[in-house]
Amino acid sequence: SNGAKLTWQTASEANNNRFEILRSTDNKTYVNVATVKGKGTTSANSSYSVYDANPENGVNYYKLVQVDNDGTTKELAIKSVRFSLEKASALSVYPNPANGILNLVYNNSNGSKIATLNLVGVDGKTFINKQVNLINGVNTYKIDVSKLQPATYTLNIQAGSQQESIKVMIK
Repeated sequence: SNGAKLTWQTASEANNNRFEILRSTDNKTYVNVATVKGKGTTSANSSYSVYDANPENGVNYYKLVQVDNDGTTKELAIKSVRFSLEKASALSVYPNPANGILNLVYNNSNGSKIATLNLVGVDGKTFINKQVNLINGVNTYKIDVSKLQPATYTLNIQAGSQQESIKVMIK
């Protein structure tokens, strides 16, 4: 489901403070994906796993680094995973072109409670600006466009950090 489950095991650990899981798209510059507490010193087998829910499109390089209690680090492995992510648009409208009522469908996947809708003309003028309440999942709204001149507009929705736009024709 567009994520990477990263698992590893140890046969024993000595003064192990933590594991750091890093990700890169160029195998040069890495960002921390997760930090997992180690077991200290143990002779028991241990299993670990981390889920990266936000990989990048294309090749992702995952680096596993072990950090001792004294700060000493050891790079244990680098593995690559290729993702072909197609970001589905959360916003759709129908009918398009519209001439009276425009139906808006928005899939709220980020937990936002409120969204701001703007319908903007090609000249940058805002014709509709309103806030709507959101539920998690699919939200539908009817927008009265009967008083607008026939033209092409841009419908923008902003919900938290998620922003989407779609071209709308009014006839």
